[in-house]
Amino acid sequence: MKRITHKKTVLALLIGASLNVSVNAQENTSTTKETADTDNIEVIQVTGLRGSNLRALNNKRYSATVVDGISSEELGKFPDQNVAESLQRITGISIDRSGGEGRFITVRGLGPEFNSVLYNGRILATENSGREFSFDILAAEAISGADAYKSSTSDLLTGGIGATVNLTTAKPMDTLGTQAAISAKSTYDTLAEDYSPQISGVYSYSNETFGALVSLNYVNRNYRIQEAAIDGWMERDFSYIPNKSGPGDFAHVMAPRNIDFRDDQGDRERIGGTVVIQARPNENVLLTADLLYSKFTVDSSVMTAASWTHDWVEGFDSAYVDENNTMLAYSYANDVAGLSSDFVQQAFNRPTETRQVGLNMEWFVNDALQVTADVSYSDAVNDAGGTGQFVIAGVPNANPRYDYTHGGDYGSLTYDNPMGADLMRSHSLYFSGQDVSDQITQYRLDGKYTLGYEFAEVVHFGIYGSSRTKDRQSYDNGTNGNVFSGYGFDVPDELFQSVDQSDFLSGGAPATWFTFDPFAYADYLWSESNIRENIINAGNGYADSIMLRRELGGPYARPNRNTIAKVSEDVFEAYARLDFNTEMFDMPLSGNVGLRYSKTDIEAAGYSALVTDIYPVVGDDTLLNLTLSDTMRLVEKNDYDYFLPSLNLKLDATDDQVIRFSATKSIARPTLTRMTPGMSGYSGRLNASTAYGGNPQLLPYESVNFDLAWNWYYGEASYVGVTAFHKRVDNFISSVTLPEVILEGNQYGEFLVTRERNAEAANIKGLELALLHTFDSGFGFQANYTFVDSDDDFDPTDNTNTFALEGLSDSYNLIGFYEKDDLQVRIAYNWRDEYLAQAVGGYSQPVMVEAYGQLDFTATYNVTENLSVFLDGTNVLDNEGRRFSIYEERLLNFNKSGARFSLGARYTF
Repeated sequence: MKRITHKKTVLALLIGASLNVSVNAQENTSTTKETADTDNIEVIQVTGLRGSNLRALNNKRYSATVVDGISSEELGKFPDQNVAESLQRITGISIDRSGGEGRFITVRGLGPEFNSVLYNGRILATENSGREFSFDILAAEAISGADAYKSSTSDLLTGGIGATVNLTTAKPMDTLGTQAAISAKSTYDTLAEDYSPQISGVYSYSNETFGALVSLNYVNRNYRIQEAAIDGWMERDFSYIPNKSGPGDFAHVMAPRNIDFRDDQGDRERIGGTVVIQARPNENVLLTADLLYSKFTVDSSVMTAASWTHDWVEGFDSAYVDENNTMLAYSYANDVAGLSSDFVQQAFNRPTETRQVGLNMEWFVNDALQVTADVSYSDAVNDAGGTGQFVIAGVPNANPRYDYTHGGDYGSLTYDNPMGADLMRSHSLYFSGQDVSDQITQYRLDGKYTLGYEFAEVVHFGIYGSSRTKDRQSYDNGTNGNVFSGYGFDVPDELFQSVDQSDFLSGGAPATWFTFDPFAYADYLWSESNIRENIINAGNGYADSIMLRRELGGPYARPNRNTIAKVSEDVFEAYARLDFNTEMFDMPLSGNVGLRYSKTDIEAAGYSALVTDIYPVVGDDTLLNLTLSDTMRLVEKNDYDYFLPSLNLKLDATDDQVIRFSATKSIARPTLTRMTPGMSGYSGRLNASTAYGGNPQLLPYESVNFDLAWNWYYGEASYVGVTAFHKRVDNFISSVTLPEVILEGNQYGEFLVTRERNAEAANIKGLELALLHTFDSGFGFQANYTFVDSDDDFDPTDNTNTFALEGLSDSYNLIGFYEKDDLQVRIAYNWRDEYLAQAVGGYSQPVMVEAYGQLDFTATYNVTENLSVFLDGTNVLDNEGRRFSIYEERLLNFNKSGARFSLGARYTF
């Protein structure tokens, strides 16, 4: 075999180097020995929106894999306020929002748990119970770029079936010299009607042998979210109702569980930063140490006007039921007492911290061999345990009236009887929450050896190992939350304040709400004098147990030992990859073929009570008594291994047209917290006993993936592309009920046990269309559309179906931009079609999300060479989100988060 040199490959390296320099770069310094020799080449620096597009476009153009990306415009200047909101501009990526900000990503219809998110090539610990990564914990300024690998290579870490997204930070030795930038802005939230500060800064210094970069960011954004919500739909027989209307069947009515109006007001505070230090002790070694820290806190206070649908008595006087058997209106009879409405104080707090520290060494052993060693540690915590609130006071004879016959986004709620602070009575006190922690230690050793032959240009090889532990602990106040339930006790009027909500959403909600301090309310009810007066004197037998419970902690949450769960996962992987660069029919053909071996060991620990005896109930042979052991710690182990081949081909059909083909196998490991051992929810019935359990024996999702792409790069910053993809995904996890013997030797020991199990397979196919065009005038536009389909025949009207491809939907993006002289403007519209969010939601009903579109913009004007001012707008059309179950009139959630506008300035040094 002859050794070859491809001029086109060298040209690609030069272009890549020139496109990664900053506006203040004095001299380009590469981290590879090959490009180090190009330091004296004069390069044309392209910055701003055009430079960002060029960097992403050239990364795509010269990659052998199917990859898309985004890049910062300059040091510390990302094109969006949120990394997830930038990622959604990528073809095939859509996002889920929390508090009006992007949080999770879905790629080609596959949700967060199917996508692997890396930070500088390492898995980042998450504050969620699952593996899904929350992008809102990271400031956009902490990221210099993100690449979404939609086809895999053997050197990529396992875990991504939809995509592997690698977030990268800027490094000081990417450019020599000193650079700095500081940015400050004020954001106005139209719904919260308040201004919030944000400030960020970055400093970078490097010379030939040493570099340091520090970035800091702080934001404290006041937010407000208004919601109309129903927590599920119940099937009921309302044949008795005297005044029926509508075409539905009153014997099989789907009635709303409740009708709630929620006003969530709080703040989202994030403080964080990065530190990157590099040193080059000699020309062959580059050392890099980097640190990430982010503290992200959501402080939530939710005021709710809530009404239960009181189906426990035959109390309805009238109702309207439509052709889908959905109850759209009801009223109660005047002579029925005790039909309450409530005012609730809730909190959905999210106190999180995320850290990562890593050390990396690149060693150019000689002209042919490069070795990279990397070690890192990352942890994340969510300390929400005990901070959740669901505290209720109510008026027992309100007789709420519901009406949705007028259509619109949600129904209206009124009260037949008066509501006032003087009528408030005591009800439930629930304090709860969950602590989650995640720790992961990783190491990897990668080698790259240049052979220089046509069919064996470069060989890559390496090993990877990680040790990860996910802990979960729930808090609650047990039955103490029910001590004062039932509206049995009067509460002082002065604890409640009336709030005028006549402008809530677009009408239909009660005009006056009542709010209160949940802690003052709980302390009053649990005061010694109140307990003695209301409980002991009532003679209801609660006295001794109440005093005992008070000694154990009163009304507030404490750790629930039965919910402790800990899952440890050790992974070892090894890979080899061969790059080739040849010709086919006089057309350059390059690519890679590789194999990755992955072995995973699981140890899952949890607490559970076991069934020790089962016997019939005297007088009712259909009921069974269950004797349970004390709660005990259970441990189960599991292991599995996979060989994952990959093939990626890139054919340069012409100088500006590229065809790619990819065939790979990939896995996505199951959520760790699904794998806790033990059972709960025992119910003893003759031949129909049931229980629920976790499943430590879950296996990963497996996917065989094919991609075929054509791209035409017809201009310097213009291209059109078409990509077809097909995925065969096996081992989908579903909630499945099967018979299991849980007590050997007992004739009643077989139960129907519901667990998450590997059960299904599905084919996912789709088409991605993308276009980017840049005019010489400075105008440009970008458009992409993703079609996704599958052979999943899920029928939302059939509640026996438990498996469906959740999150599958079409999406598109339209972006227009202008950049010339000192002005930059970008307007972006993102749209996602209706999709299934949950196959089995509340009351075993599916959860659908309506199609949603959002318009954002940003405009920047360079006042001087160093000073720029900017104006950003997020959700400027004030679009709302909506969820429903099966039919659009079965509302689950309608929410409004408002628009945000930011005015700020940026100064570079």
